[in-house]
Parts: sequence; structure tokens; C-alpha cells
Amino acid sequence: MLPSAQAAVKARRERPPVFAQILFGLLVLSTLRAGGGPANTSITDVAMLIIIAVYLAPNLLIVKPSAEVSHYLVGFLLVLSAYVVLQLLMLATVGGSGLVVVKDAFSPLFMVVACILLLPHLTKSDPRLARFAVVASAVILSVSLALDPRARAEGTFSNPNLAGAWAGCALVLLVAMRYPRRLVLRIPLILFVAAAISWTGSFAAMFAVALSLVYLAADRLALRPWAKGLLVVLSAGVAYSLITILDEAGALNRSERSLDSRVVRWLVGLDVWRGQPWGIGPGSYVANGTFERDGSELHSEFVQALVELGPIGLLLLIAMGVVLWRVGGICTRTVIVFMAAIAIWRDSLNFRFLWLMLGCAIAVDYWQARTEKAKADVDVDP
Repeated sequence: MLPSAQAAVKARRERPPVFAQILFGLLVLSTLRAGGGPANTSITDVAMLIIIAVYLAPNLLIVKPSAEVSHYLVGFLLVLSAYVVLQLLMLATVGGSGLVVVKDAFSPLFMVVACILLLPHLTKSDPRLARFAVVASAVILSVSLALDPRARAEGTFSNPNLAGAWAGCALVLLVAMRYPRRLVLRIPLILFVAAAISWTGSFAAMFAVALSLVYLAADRLALRPWAKGLLVVLSAGVAYSLITILDEAGALNRSERSLDSRVVRWLVGLDVWRGQPWGIGPGSYVANGTFERDGSELHSEFVQALVELGPIGLLLLIAMGVVLWRVGGICTRTVIVFMAAIAIWRDSLNFRFLWLMLGCAIAVDYWQARTEKAKADVDVDP
């Protein structure tokens, strides 16, 4: 390599992390326009493509992916590639929607881009701007819901489950990464975002928050893995019971409208799966009017993967979370629990903001691991 090229590589590696974290923050903010129609939804995708074309691609041509990026992403990208290949094979053999394949491949890349933006720079600085971007966006969304909680179709998101999932994941991440550091700021912020979740009326978000916080508490108590799993399973029943009681007390009747309607959709989907156990093709359930119930999707990412891609597709979907779970820390695993819980109730693979927050969680875990290792090395030195 020529000296000038070596100097360029060194300069890029030592570049302050501010710019990359600002780009991440802009991506997070752009997801607040995810509802209300295709034009709003495309804002996030356009921002993502601009960042890839203008910033990431030229950098990757000069600087190879760092060791930390490879550590976190290689296994995930292999599983994601296998998932997309399966979709393409199904598309070619049994039919389906090519647009669904593109969306399912593009959405997880938000987490990949977040990691590429954040991880290489954390050897010298913590991800404070990335964390602040999540907090600021959560405040904006919560204020929007506080000002007009009922006009969801006209507000930030067109669906209460979208707004609830955004605010819920932000809440879980704030608690997991203990940010802001001062309790006098953190506690009011957590309470405000929690109120915003209740204003959405999203049972899926409330359920996912409860399970995630139970897992986080179990991990902080240093329980054994089987005990954590058992506690989360038991908390699922308790959380659903409490939400149902609150629903009935408030005469909202969302339990009947939300859960019961989903059970009907899931049963219809499982009947379709029994007829074609290896899958009907990506996007085929919604595209085929004879399968739909009232023109709606299955409202469960796991059931949808099983119906459209068969058991192999379902296993690959689960494997995406497993590979990240194995390399991630407490923040990463808590967000994965949240995403899995949301996926029970919603077809959430294309919730871009969840993938961005997962990328932020990975960055925070990496920074905390480096900090703890540095302290341990100092303590060991004579």
C-alpha cells in the first residue's frame, strides 16, 4: 500500500465518532415518520440509502470492516443470507411477492448499518450521541402522543402498535443501558415514556415491555439461564392477566378486539399451513384474498414465517436472534426479548426502528465490555 493510502486509512480509523453517531441519530429520527403512508415510510429508506452510498460504501472501499464489526455481524449476515435465499427459492418455485423479499432483506440491514456506524469508533469514545438520539426521539414521540393521543392516524405513526413498539423498545433500552446516568433525569423520563405507551393502548407493547424488564431484572440478579427462562414464561401469563384486568376495569374491550381477533387469524393461518406445510411463498398470505381475514395480515411474525416459508423459514427467523444473543450483552439480549415478544403479536420484521435500537444496544454492550476489561487490566497491573 502506498504511503498516501496508508495515511488515508489511518486518518479514517482515527476519525472522531461524532459524525457517524450523528448519522445514526438522523436515521433514528427519520423513523418517527414511519406512519401515515408510503411517502412517510420511504423517508427512512431514502436516508438509509444515502448514508450507504455517500458515507459507508466509500469508507469500506478504503478501510476493511473492523474486528468488532465482524465479531457481531458475520454470523447474523450468514443467517440473514440463508433466509433471503430461501425466500428467493420459494418465490421461484411456489410464487409470492418480490417486494416482500426486498423489504425483509432491507429491514435487518438497519441494524447492520448502525453497527458499522457506531462500533469502529468506540475504542476511543462512548456512544453518548447514539444514546441521546434514542432519548430525544422517545421524548418527541411521547410529547406527540401526549398532545393528541387519539388521533393516531394523523400523528407520528398510523398504527398504535407501531407507536407502542417504538416507545416500548426505547423504554426498555433506556432502563437496560441506565441512561441518562442521573436518576433525577432517568426516572421522570422512564415514567413519561411509559405513560406514552399506555396512551397508545397497544397490548403488544405493554406485554413486550413487561417480559423484557422481567428478563433484565433476572439477569441483574444473576439467575441461572433456566431460571431466567422460567421467570420470563411465568411473567408472560402474569403480564397478560394484569393487562386484561386493567382493560376490563377501563371498559376498553381491547382484549376482545385485539387478542381474540388475532387467535382467529392465527388459526386460519395454521389451517393454510397444514395444507402446504413447506410454505406458500413470501408475501402470499396477504396477496391471496382467499386466505385473508377481513383484508388483514396474520399479525404474528412467527406464524407468518411458518405459513409462508415453512418450518425452515421459522427456524432461520429464530436463528437471527440466537446468533446475536450469543455474542451480545445485557442490552442486546433485553432488546431481543422485546423484539421476540412483539413478533408474537405483530408482523414486525419490517419495524426499522427496532433494528436501529438493536444496533444501539450492541454498541452500548461493546463499549461497556471494553470499559470493564480496561478496568480489570488496570487492577491486574502491579
